[in-house]
Amino acid sequence: MSTEQFLLPLVVIGLVVLTLVLSSIARRYQQHQAARRSVVQRMELAIRWLERLRARLQPLPLGRVVQQAIAADILDRYRMISRVFRRYPDLARLLAQAEARLADPAAQPSGAVPVIMADEELASLLTDLGELSSYFRDRGTLHSLAADQAEQVLGQLAECRCELLAQHYHAHFRDLQAAGEHTAGRAQLLHLLELLRSNQPVTPRLRELEKAALDALAAAVPATEAAPVDATPRQASS
Repeated sequence: MSTEQFLLPLVVIGLVVLTLVLSSIARRYQQHQAARRSVVQRMELAIRWLERLRARLQPLPLGRVVQQAIAADILDRYRMISRVFRRYPDLARLLAQAEARLADPAAQPSGAVPVIMADEELASLLTDLGELSSYFRDRGTLHSLAADQAEQVLGQLAECRCELLAQHYHAHFRDLQAAGEHTAGRAQLLHLLELLRSNQPVTPRLRELEKAALDALAAAVPATEAAPVDATPRQASS
């Protein structure tokens, strides 16, 4: 057998092995790229969702702890993107913007919760608050909050929700009282009490709102006309 005849099978085998190795490398690279794209897409979806939610809740004075928790999660997600895709468009500006919001989330309004009279607008805001509460309660954030921070976030969101309800139902109560529709007005306060008492966690502010509704009931309806109402205040959550 000539040298050429001996080497030819070895060359063919070498080419097959090389092809298999290159194919395996290409496949692993494609898998790596797909995994990287998946991570970036998940981060983008969560960021866009949080930004939309924050924009829809702009009329409300969300507590500082809530604002910082949202800003921190958005920053965490941009940092994750930077680790897997450094050439992400406009990444430096987006990171700087997220860091600035975390350092000073004062873009949100402060002061009293506005009076929302329209039922549809109220329902939309309550839904958004509920989604945000579920996000933090169910650990949807990239990095889990510490137990005490999660408690503060959920407490502030519950207070904001109940402030909205209280403003809405007290306003309708006053309008009905002024129109002489005392039974309908009382029904507004009773429904408010039911909603307030279904909220968790129980904070001192929620107990104040509950007491204000009870006081309004007592002042508006003579005791002889009113059905019994449980006036025992709830204890704050430990």
